Amino acid sequence: MIFVDAFLKTALIATLVLAALGDIRKKEVTAMMIIMCGIIAAADAGVMLLMHSATLSYIALSLIPGIVMLLISRVTGQGLGYGDGLIALCAAPALGIQKTAFGLILAVFLAGILSLFLLVFGKAKGKTRLPFIPFMAVGMGVMVLAKI
Repeated sequence: MIFVDAFLKTALIATLVLAALGDIRKKEVTAMMIIMCGIIAAADAGVMLLMHSATLSYIALSLIPGIVMLLISRVTGQGLGYGDGLIALCAAPALGIQKTAFGLILAVFLAGILSLFLLVFGKAKGKTRLPFIPFMAVGMGVMVLAKI
């Protein structure tokens, strides 16, 4: 069962990388990527429930960061895209609230560093939009590898 859990987490990160590539190229997240992410995360959540390494309340709590991202998207008129929030929401059951939250914090930090670099060197202006899912893929990938 542990092998299945590890395989599903790896598949989830691979799906996030594919979604990141689409976000970079087309500045959009396809419904197929969101659905794939959700199916993989739901399967992994099921495995964790069977292994008794997660409870339903743990999985429900993991949805909070994605819900917050969707609310931010709504309030900011998609300053943060709905696709970003949906990907976070769908990936969360496999990672749990702690890894999801830390992965998103790392993603925001990395996006901020790149934004600062681009602004300082004149490669971007204040209104330039960056795809966020590549940063999410890195942040959540690091959290999958982290032992927290």
